[in-house]
Amino acid sequence: MNKERFQGLKSAFSFLTVIPVSKKMYSYEEIARNFHFAPVAGFVVGLVAGIFGYFLGLLLPQIIVGFFVLYFILRVSGFHNVDGLFDLGDGLMVMGSPERKIEVMHDVNIGVGGLTLGFFVLIITGIAIGEVEEEYLIPAVLVAEMGGKMVQTGCISFGRSSKTPVAGAFHEFVNKKTFAKGLAISLLILTPFLLFLENIEIFKEEGIYFLNKWDSFSYEELLVFIGVFLLGVFSVMILMIRTAHKHFNAVTGDVAGASNEITRMTILLLLIILI
Repeated sequence: MNKERFQGLKSAFSFLTVIPVSKKMYSYEEIARNFHFAPVAGFVVGLVAGIFGYFLGLLLPQIIVGFFVLYFILRVSGFHNVDGLFDLGDGLMVMGSPERKIEVMHDVNIGVGGLTLGFFVLIITGIAIGEVEEEYLIPAVLVAEMGGKMVQTGCISFGRSSKTPVAGAFHEFVNKKTFAKGLAISLLILTPFLLFLENIEIFKEEGIYFLNKWDSFSYEELLVFIGVFLLGVFSVMILMIRTAHKHFNAVTGDVAGASNEITRMTILLLLIILI
């Protein structure tokens, strides 16, 4: 990776996480130009969160682990997307023109619509993480985080701009090519990682987890994870864009942020059903 691409990767991390990757303050244009690296940030956050949850499960019940993992993800992400989720709930509830709905979304106060949608998505997500089988926790959380970043990219790429300074910068440089590059990067990361993870049998002996032996790989499991990733990304992306255009006549920053949280929940629920 050359220096320019490495800087682009750091710009994505600086915007999507609170990880101190650089002292430089990146402009919105720089971030938008490199937003195809967003799934890489999702991969790192999901991987670390999954490992954290895996070992925390040695000490606590899985349902509690689920909420600890969720809090870890939200904290590393700076709670930005959660703010968008609560704002979206308020915007969907208020009656009036798209301009009025966007005005309510920008209000610093949280209404009943925001509380209802926010707590529903977060509670279901925490429970869903806790319900994922222990052996699938790491790839499940990882796939959900990468999916959330892809839907954010897709909503900006295919949705109409709200014409605000920040949204305008993103909609100018985040486009269908950005989405295609992000999707390619996602699959290029996910496929070898899942191949590696599914080939390792991790077992428990006297309370200690360690790598035992290489096991035969299940291609069915790989297909399930990749299939759920794609299904979650495209279904939520279409739903969020249609909802945003109907209620706000544009994809706002709050919509893009909320889409990340809703995608995470959706992918985890699909994985629980299918695995």
